[in-house]
Amino acid sequence: MSQCRGGMNLQEWSKLEPHFIEYLTARRWFGGKARRVVSIELTEQIPVPFLGAEEKAFLLVLTVSYLEGAPERYQMPIALALGEHAEKIRTDNPHIIIASGPSSALPDNSLLYDALWEKTFCQAVLQSIIKEHHQDQKTSTLSAKLANTTHPLFQRVDALNLKPELLKAEQSNTSVIYGHELILKFFRRIEAGTQLDLEIGRYLTEVARFPHTPPIVGWIELHTRDQNKYTLAMLQGYISNQGDAWSYTLEEMDRFFSSLRLPLHDAKDPPVPTIQHSFMEFTQNDFSLEWRSLLGEYASSAEKLGQRTAELHVALGCTANSGEFVAESFETAIQKTAAQSMKALAKSVFNLLALQQSKMPKDMQTEISAALTLRERVLNRFELFEKATLTAKRIRCHGDYHLGQVLFTGTDFVILDFEGEPARPIAERRLKRSPLVDVAGMIRSFHYVSYASLFEQTKRGTVKPEIISTLETWANLWFHGVAGIFLRSYLNASRKAGVNYLPASDEELDLLLKTFLLEKAVYELGYELNNRVDWVRIPLRGITQLV
Repeated sequence: MSQCRGGMNLQEWSKLEPHFIEYLTARRWFGGKARRVVSIELTEQIPVPFLGAEEKAFLLVLTVSYLEGAPERYQMPIALALGEHAEKIRTDNPHIIIASGPSSALPDNSLLYDALWEKTFCQAVLQSIIKEHHQDQKTSTLSAKLANTTHPLFQRVDALNLKPELLKAEQSNTSVIYGHELILKFFRRIEAGTQLDLEIGRYLTEVARFPHTPPIVGWIELHTRDQNKYTLAMLQGYISNQGDAWSYTLEEMDRFFSSLRLPLHDAKDPPVPTIQHSFMEFTQNDFSLEWRSLLGEYASSAEKLGQRTAELHVALGCTANSGEFVAESFETAIQKTAAQSMKALAKSVFNLLALQQSKMPKDMQTEISAALTLRERVLNRFELFEKATLTAKRIRCHGDYHLGQVLFTGTDFVILDFEGEPARPIAERRLKRSPLVDVAGMIRSFHYVSYASLFEQTKRGTVKPEIISTLETWANLWFHGVAGIFLRSYLNASRKAGVNYLPASDEELDLLLKTFLLEKAVYELGYELNNRVDWVRIPLRGITQLV
C-alpha cells in the first residue's frame, strides 16, 4: 500500500496492526470481545479530506479474524495529528489515540486517532451526504445519498452550518448530533447488504409515514469489487427528548419506592396486595382507581407505549403490496425451525448455568439449583409451540425491542434502532416473526427495570435489609400492573386497526406470548452469565415465574 497523503504511511501495516487490535478490543461497540483476535487485515482505505484542514483523514475497512468463528468487518475513521494538534489530543483526549509516532511507521511527533472526535471530519461527513458525494476507488465506490431533497428540514435550516457534537454515551454504534436538527449514526460493525435500521427506517419514513420514529434524511454506502454493498452511516432528523424510556422508567420506579419506603420502616408493614391475574387476565379486567394511584403517572405512560407499539406493528404489517413488508403465515417448516432454535438456546444456556453454578454467589445457589430442575419444563413449553396450529402471521418487527430503544419526549414516545439483535446475522434478523416477540421484549424490559431499581435502592442503603423481600414483592406487583396495562393497550389498539397478524383466539395468544417471554428470559440468562453475574437473578426469576 502506497504512501498516504498528509504524510501517513500505512504500508507497514504489520507495525500498526497491534495498535488497532488494542484499540478496537477496548471499545464498547466492538462485538468480538468474547473471542480471541488473530489478525486485522486492512481491506479498504478511502481518503476523506477535512474542510480546509491540512491534516487528512481516512476511512478504513478492517477485517477482523478470530481463533474461532467467522471474521467480522469494522469501519474505522482515522486521522493523523501533527505537532501541537497531536499534543492537544494527548492532553485532552488520550483515550481516542490509536497509535503514536515515531514508531508504527508514523512521522515524528504525530499520532493516529479516531476521526469521529474531530468536528471538521464530522462536518465533512454531513457535507458529503447533503451534496450526495460520489467517490470512486480502485477497489470500491463510496456513495452518499439524500432520501428526500425537499425535506422540510432543509427549508428551515442551513444544514451545512450545523455544529456537530459527538454523543459520548456507550453504545454499539457512534452518533453525532448536528445543531439538534440532525443526527448521524455511524455503524461500526458492517455487514454485506442494506443495514436493517436504514431499510426499515426508510420504509417507515417514505411508505408507511409512521410519525413516531426519526425520519431518514440520507445515508452513506460502500460498494466493493466483490459486488457487495455496505451501509456505513445513516442521517436522521433529530427528535428532542428527555432521555430514553429506561431512564424515565427508573425515575418512576424511584418515585414508586419512595412512596412505600416510610411505611416499610414502621414496625408493621402495610399488607402487600396479592397478584391474582396473569397478563392475559389483566387485559380483560378494568383497572381500579387504587391501581392507577399506586402506579402514578406511569400507568398512562404504559398505555401510551402500548398504543405506539401497536401503531408501529400496524405500519410494518398492514401496508398492501409492500413487498418485504407483507404479513405471511407460519409455515410448518418455519415454525419447526423456530422451535428447534429455542430448544437449542435453552439447552446451551442451562448447560452454561450448570457449569458456572459453583462460581456464583452463595446466596444464589438455592435459586440456581431450583432453576436447573426446570430445564425439561422449559423445553416442553417450546415443544408446545412447535406442535401448535397457528393462525397468527409473521411480519417485519423491531427485533430488539426494550425500554432503551425508545425515547421519552416528556409527553410521548419515539421508537429507535431497528437493527435487531446484534449477535445475529443480518439474514436472520431480516426474517419475519410474530409481532408478539416485540411485545414480549418490552414486558421483559419492565421486569428488568423493576429489579434494576430495587438493586439501586439496596446499593444506596436507603432501605433496611430486613425489608428487601417485602420491597421485592411490591416491585413484582408494579411489574405485573405495568405489563398488564401495556399489553391491554397494545391489543386494543391492534384490534381497533383490524390487523390480521394476531392470533384468532386468546388461547393461542397466551401460548405465543408465554413462549416468546420464556425465549427472551432464557436468552437474557445466557447474556447475564457472560456479562453481569449480579443480574443473573433477574432472568432466573423470570423463567421461574413463567414455567
